[in-house]
Amino acid sequence: MRSVMQTTQSALKRPSETLFSSFQTAFIRMAKP
Repeated sequence: MRSVMQTTQSALKRPSETLFSSFQTAFIRMAKP
C-alpha cells in the first residue's frame, strides 16, 4: 500500500495521462499475487 501511495503522490505532480498510467500499473501489481 505504501508504494501505491508514493506512486499516487508522484503521479499527482505529473499530467493526467501519467496519473492514469500510474494507477493502471498499480492496480496490475496489486492484482498479481
